[in-house]
Amino acid sequence: MVGSSERNSWGSSPARARFSISTARSSVASRRSLMRSSALVCMRAPFADVPLQGYALSACGAARYSDSMELPEVCVCYVIREEDGEARVLLGEKRRGLGRGRVVAPGGKLEPGETPEQAIVREVREEVGLVIDPEALQPHGYIDYRFPSRPEWSQRSWVFSARSFSGAVSASSELDADWVSLARVPLDLMWDDARYWLPGVLTGGPVVMDFTFAEDNATAIPHPR
Repeated sequence: MVGSSERNSWGSSPARARFSISTARSSVASRRSLMRSSALVCMRAPFADVPLQGYALSACGAARYSDSMELPEVCVCYVIREEDGEARVLLGEKRRGLGRGRVVAPGGKLEPGETPEQAIVREVREEVGLVIDPEALQPHGYIDYRFPSRPEWSQRSWVFSARSFSGAVSASSELDADWVSLARVPLDLMWDDARYWLPGVLTGGPVVMDFTFAEDNATAIPHPR
């Protein structure tokens, strides 16, 4: 039974910006040519002063990445709450699909026509039963994953966090999640890339990274941007 106390079956007990991400699918070739010509800086936190190579900003401030069409898009959200003066994040063991048996946060694939924000609100509700207002989402950036030995696993993951939500945590066929102290996040039980960026995201930092996975499909090789 999932509750407010720390417990799980896989290991030890266990900032806000309006940044709309556009996923428009048209005129890909022309956008790539334009966007690759410059490195633009997003002036909205949490990306302030972070050069985002390949980004262009629409009139409404939406970010579009030139190569987003190359990879299937997914999303993930680190839901954080304070309990007894300690910050805790919602994590659990993935029950099926890619990453089965690993510790992950709620997330999943974007459905046709969805923005990353719309997708992650839906995924969190479906996987753990929590309701998040899109206005409460904090976008941190994205991560590109490439698996040369399993190309069908390659993807772009949009990373969010949220500290405001409603509802009670419930298990699903995808995830059995519980609250884990930020001081005890089990990085050794997660995908290998998490150790490079997750601690920073959990403290409010941005992430824009590329990873290639080795032939074992488990060892992550980072490529700085």
